[in-house]
Amino acid sequence: MLNRNASVRGISPMWSRTLSLRALLLVGVIFCQPTNAALIASGPGTPQIHYTDLDSAPVNAWVTLYGAGFGATQGSSAVYLGGSAALSVVTWSDTKIEAKLPASSGSGLTVVTSGGTSNSMAFTARTTGRILFADPVNGNNSWDGTSATFQGGSKGPWKDQGSSQNNSSPNAVSAGFFALKPGDVLYLRGGTYPYATNTYGGGTWLFLNGERSGVTSPNVGSAGLPIAMVSYPGEIAEGGSDSFGMGIMPYGNIHDITIAKIRLRSGSAAMSMNETKNARLRIVDIETAGPMNDEYNAFGFVGTDGLKVLGLKIHDVGKPGEKLSHAIYYEGYGTSTDVEIAYNTIVNERGGRGIQVYAHTATDRLDLLSIHDNYVDTTTLSGILVGQGDGGAVSNWVRTANIFNNIVRRTGNPNNYSSNGYLPEQAGIHLTLSGCNFTVTHNTLVGDNVYHTFWLEASNTAVVRDNLFDTKSIVVGSAAAGVTWDHNGFAGGLTPPSGAANSVVAALPGYISSSDFTLSSISAFKGKASDGSDIGVVSAGLAMKKPSSVVITVK
Repeated sequence: MLNRNASVRGISPMWSRTLSLRALLLVGVIFCQPTNAALIASGPGTPQIHYTDLDSAPVNAWVTLYGAGFGATQGSSAVYLGGSAALSVVTWSDTKIEAKLPASSGSGLTVVTSGGTSNSMAFTARTTGRILFADPVNGNNSWDGTSATFQGGSKGPWKDQGSSQNNSSPNAVSAGFFALKPGDVLYLRGGTYPYATNTYGGGTWLFLNGERSGVTSPNVGSAGLPIAMVSYPGEIAEGGSDSFGMGIMPYGNIHDITIAKIRLRSGSAAMSMNETKNARLRIVDIETAGPMNDEYNAFGFVGTDGLKVLGLKIHDVGKPGEKLSHAIYYEGYGTSTDVEIAYNTIVNERGGRGIQVYAHTATDRLDLLSIHDNYVDTTTLSGILVGQGDGGAVSNWVRTANIFNNIVRRTGNPNNYSSNGYLPEQAGIHLTLSGCNFTVTHNTLVGDNVYHTFWLEASNTAVVRDNLFDTKSIVVGSAAAGVTWDHNGFAGGLTPPSGAANSVVAALPGYISSSDFTLSSISAFKGKASDGSDIGVVSAGLAMKKPSSVVITVK
């Protein structure tokens, strides 16, 4: 039951068994999309902002910063907007800060500690937009949603996140998400929110009516004025069911939406998109678990410009033996650019791959794909695949792909495909596009993959630099053109491919331990990267640990 006496609201039980949840924030060297990505700050004690839940919000709203090196407690440290206006801190830890924006507008967020000043993270505080609230315990959908607590009259939080709107009544303006206008932010108080029922016959936690025929008030924002739904600071909203249904289901083209800091459980998918003209979506810090016992992906995305998939925690998902069931799946169906999949933790994908990017039509195009700082552990098929598409016919649909600072291990799990011919084709990272320019740097591919550590099947050009390949084989296909191998590390009996330069070869990788992938001081790969850092994942002085176990309850 929800603990109503706690100073910060507790969360009602959502899962009923204990598992090891990997929650990992990595520090990356990011060389594409600099306006959205954090750059390495100087000095080992300098704080680093990786990403935020919101990238735009009204003044006096709350924002969450994710990163590293903030310090266990705030002390004299501070968060600033525009370099000078201090935010009011609500919660503070070494990797996460929740703070309230000042009353003045401005841009850019920084964290200042005794170790120095962080990178500036792109952010806009504006005077437009409303701050609204929902509370599943004490709210009422007849109130106006303008206060986190009941203030008398009609002033108080709504009760739910927006469960009454569905595809059969697309123009019903209800409480919660469906009452939002461009620029608004809806904060969900802690607790469990209900499922809705749509005409597909299944429960949907949030049904997004996008731009489509018959919809006069689509649930979308506008450029510079997104609509957002996030958990209230210090609290977590949750919802879901093991029965058939979607967590978040867009129907129609959607754009300028942020959904963050939520726990979802679903019998089919946490989020599944079905339209092809989408733009500027932020899906941040959502935790989800199975059973998802069909061919749906945990998170499925289609044709989106400016897609940010950041900090998801996905575990124990996918139907065993279902090769179409992936943890994160981005598919083409159109032309798009600027897709970032980063800082996600994926553990135990029982069906297909951890992250898959795939095409479906001959006209599909994607430019500026960035997959970085992800922890992928235990997948039935490959950990990360950037592939051609249906029938292998779309060989050039991704034009540029940067894949860096990922940890991938235990891929190609034979337990779920004991007699399936797909297994020998699986790898920690598998790249199969003859028309793509790949850059693959500073990844650590741990030596407990079942089949291959790395498989470069096809490329237009590929730069493979500063990676640590541990134990399992490396495959380079005949269609892999223009490949530059430089300053990579090869452990556990691996030998460098033909033409590789500045390679480092050692019997053992030299991790600190089996659960900490930081290189020890005596590792042969320590400080041997092309930039003088470590080969493999860049830790910047932070332990690259397998995330610690936490207790998660299942409904």
